[in-house]
Amino acid sequence: MKKIIFILFLSNLLFSQTVNLDTNQILIGGQTKLTISKPISENFIWPEIDTILFKKNIEIIQKGKIDTFKNKIFQEFILTAWDSGKYYIPSINFSEVTSSKDIILNVLPLNIDPKAKLKDIKQPLKAPLNWHDIWPWILILITLIVFIFLINKYVLKKKKTEKKKINKKLIPCHIKALNELDEIERKQLWENGLIKEYYSKISEIFRRYLEERFSFNALEITTDEILEELKIKIQSKLFEETSILLNRSDLAKFAKNKPSKNDNINSLFIARKIINETKNKEE
Repeated sequence: MKKIIFILFLSNLLFSQTVNLDTNQILIGGQTKLTISKPISENFIWPEIDTILFKKNIEIIQKGKIDTFKNKIFQEFILTAWDSGKYYIPSINFSEVTSSKDIILNVLPLNIDPKAKLKDIKQPLKAPLNWHDIWPWILILITLIVFIFLINKYVLKKKKTEKKKINKKLIPCHIKALNELDEIERKQLWENGLIKEYYSKISEIFRRYLEERFSFNALEITTDEILEELKIKIQSKLFEETSILLNRSDLAKFAKNKPSKNDNINSLFIARKIINETKNKEE
């Protein structure tokens, strides 16, 4: 009795897995589906199927995902072969004691009449053009022409007209300088710790104004040389404030001096004041 139970158990263990083809006979280049499955409850290692298993005679053209259905785990493969003959799909091992049976796949040659005449491959026929093929291109062309016309009329010509109307007058140097000082104030350089950059820009703007207003090279000379130039050109009070502004800027730029908050505010105020009081009133 024990032997019978053992034989039934062994038989169930050996043949509980299945490997089958939906058809074991195809033409060259045809396809067949290989399905392998096994109960989920058993301990096993799922086999890795590839062309090496089939000795490269059979090609796997599609490999399905491992899935489950009704307490079974399964995987599907789409196979094909490119040469006629009888091919063996060897047994697939699921464990040391369980494996599938060999399967035969018959690949049949195509039925070709040896007496038939060989014919050239026909080239694909070109479909005749019709209105449905042409009208989108005509619409695109018309849209492009209209777009170019509108751009030329309302953009390019308008710009040319505006250029003709603009008088070629230079912006007065005091207005330009004051605008640039306003821009520095908006950037809040010294408030963000950029003391050196703050004074460098004030000094550059102020020197450029002096250069254009009094016609000397203020950007390329020293502070002492600038003051020497301005001695007889501006009032003594403005001269003293100019000296304070330029020397304070030099210390901040080159000596890494850190002026106080009041000095920072006052420097911008002095620059504006001197520019406003020395500007060319005719401009």
